[in-house]
Amino acid sequence: MFHKSPEIILPNTLSLLEIITADQMFSDFFLVGGTALSLQIGHRQSIDLDLFTIEPYDVPLLQEYLTNKYNFYTDRTGINTLIGHIGDVKTDFVTHSASLVNPLLTKDNLRMASLHDIAAMKLNAISQSGKRLKDFIDVFCLLEIMPFRKMLEAYEIKYPNSNPIIPIRAVTYFGDIDFNMDKPVMIKKVPIKKMKERLIKAVQKPNTIF
Repeated sequence: MFHKSPEIILPNTLSLLEIITADQMFSDFFLVGGTALSLQIGHRQSIDLDLFTIEPYDVPLLQEYLTNKYNFYTDRTGINTLIGHIGDVKTDFVTHSASLVNPLLTKDNLRMASLHDIAAMKLNAISQSGKRLKDFIDVFCLLEIMPFRKMLEAYEIKYPNSNPIIPIRAVTYFGDIDFNMDKPVMIKKVPIKKMKERLIKAVQKPNTIF
């Protein structure tokens, strides 16, 4: 069962996700990021749809389809990247060629990345930019389900050419966090001090589930 209450995902966002998942045009895409994590563990509200595929795709073709069928408003395009809005829902379609750590979760008419894949992607995101508080919060909450060692193992499988020392250092460096940017709406309040302490302890004791 996924967490589908309005406190976790707004009804219009959930409805759009279900429609897109059922559309064969998007059969290679799956949900990732904060919304995929929130649906699985119910820790915070998430309002965006980040839809990834491991395959390259025809951006102009998909853009035209989205515009005609879903009234998609394009904010930005790039190679294998299409970012915009459907109504008031920010919706991204991106090729992320890194292999899956675990099979996709497919139930309740939804399709999304596994917790191990999401954990690996969160470590990768923090390694590339430590500005987003919600990435750190997501790892904090994931540590209640899996130890840091398992996250790091997933990271090494998903990104075999990356240096695993980088995320180890990145998750305990808080100097770049922008605490005013895109603040997460938590189901249970997470004090920043507690977040920092847990992340530091997770690196020190990587087999611990908190």
